[in-house]
Amino acid sequence: MEHFLMKASHLMQNGEWEKVKALVKPIMEQHPRIQMVHTSLNIFASSISGETSIREKALEEISETENVYKKIKKSEIPKLINVIKDLNQQIKNEGNEYYLSEERKDKNFVELEELNQEQLNKNFTLDFDLLDAELHLWRGILQFHAGSYIKGFYNMRKSYVQYKEIYQVILQNVNESKESNNFIHSDLIHNVEYGIGVFNFMLGILPPALTKILSLVGFDSNRDEGLVLLRKVFNYGGRNKSNACFMLCLNYLFTPRALVDKEKNLNEVQPIIESILKIYPTSSLLLFMSSHYERKRGNIEKSIKDLVESVNTCKNSIGIKPFNYLFDLAINYILLFDWDNASKILIELVNSKEEFDTRGVSAMMLSVCYAKLNDNDNALNIINSLDKYVSKNSRIDKFAIEKIDLLKHIKTNDEKQLIMLLSTFQLLYLRRDLANLNNEHATPLSTYFDEIVDKVQIDDKSKVAGDIKSGIAVVQGQLLKSIDKLEDSRKAFESALLQEGKTKYEKQWIAFAYYEIGEAIYMEDIKDKELEKQKKHSLLLDVKKYFDKCSKISGYPFEEVLHSRVKLAIKQVEAEIQQSK
Repeated sequence: MEHFLMKASHLMQNGEWEKVKALVKPIMEQHPRIQMVHTSLNIFASSISGETSIREKALEEISETENVYKKIKKSEIPKLINVIKDLNQQIKNEGNEYYLSEERKDKNFVELEELNQEQLNKNFTLDFDLLDAELHLWRGILQFHAGSYIKGFYNMRKSYVQYKEIYQVILQNVNESKESNNFIHSDLIHNVEYGIGVFNFMLGILPPALTKILSLVGFDSNRDEGLVLLRKVFNYGGRNKSNACFMLCLNYLFTPRALVDKEKNLNEVQPIIESILKIYPTSSLLLFMSSHYERKRGNIEKSIKDLVESVNTCKNSIGIKPFNYLFDLAINYILLFDWDNASKILIELVNSKEEFDTRGVSAMMLSVCYAKLNDNDNALNIINSLDKYVSKNSRIDKFAIEKIDLLKHIKTNDEKQLIMLLSTFQLLYLRRDLANLNNEHATPLSTYFDEIVDKVQIDDKSKVAGDIKSGIAVVQGQLLKSIDKLEDSRKAFESALLQEGKTKYEKQWIAFAYYEIGEAIYMEDIKDKELEKQKKHSLLLDVKKYFDKCSKISGYPFEEVLHSRVKLAIKQVEAEIQQSK
């Protein structure tokens, strides 16, 4: 049904953006769905670059597409159908095939010409409504990234309501025969399932308190159902195959289910990445995800290779500077203990004139690199002027803003540098990079961290002494865990909790410690162990106690990352407690 849109999707994913523009620009005003293809370029570019001006341009184009959409009456839909028919025929005449065998095997797949007029009207009317839902969805996502949470919430809710209404129609008619006037095409089915899947997944990783509020105003959340739908879309294909791949990888690599061996999550990702790169071998987005997969496998050299290829595609084929990908490349070099290459990238980022999402945190990491390279003057210059690097329109750089507030309570230069190092490891913890380090890469980082800590004389009278000490303990605990010193790791996390009453600002360290101890008890003392029922029940209650305390701590940057994990962990442990009675 969507031969023209499938071609545009293939070109866009493989970085051939000039060809996409040439394909759609001359005919954008004929159909809002075609204009949406052009708008998608800037939406995609915004996620790659994190640049404020590109995000603002994407929001402008969404409004332009919306204006075209609003000018069209539903009585004019037959004209839109004819536009798509003509475009599809042009693509067929070219002799290229963009649908795969998976799509054609679907029981609801037919060619557009096989649909009667009633079926065409029904499917294209639903797609017309779907476009409006997509516009609100992407506007909401971009507004969230910009830190405009109220506006973002409004548009996300509006989109969600629209998706649910269309989805209900899909569910009522999904099994209609190809002869029925109520027959729904597989492209439309899976494009709607993608949106519902995204909402279920996103709402499923929010903090429990926020999820409860959202449920009162009409949002439902079922993370597992969302993943099932996203998997269906990925397996089917269509123009949302790569988007579904991204969301699945996000789940397994960044927000994985708790209390599961990391190898299981990585094994889920491997076939997804391998199969999608056969279709889109030069996709910057998918190479970026492949890079994260390789990093979490411990193949950091391969991760760098994929990311360099992704960056080059962005610069040479797409024509944008991928600030977010370069930031990730710098992290790879830090994990590899290659401070020279990390600093070169971070210097490029920090000295950029553009405003982008990770500029402030890039400056923080650069100060850490300078300190490691014995350039303390430059390290301190950055720390003391950190506020000038922060992007005020970035959700991510709010992390840097909070560190600026913390630095106001620090008197010594050594402690300032230690705070930057702790903050860097905090980001690596949240992104699951520390959890997936192998012994080879974790050992030099652990040794270096301990050397720095030993050199710093912490002022016990400082307002932030407890914050620093709890942060040190958590980082040491995670690094010890990565090098399989599990008993020492647990002791480190327990020592962090001794600072709970003295930790005034960085409450996340206490939350991390509670979570890690709970997980350690489960993974080391319960999982796959032959235990007496009473003993297992007692240990599970201990696990729940730690997880409950973790879930009650809030108000720190990116808390949704840990809260989503602990929410799922609590649900699993509660079920096991009932079984162990």
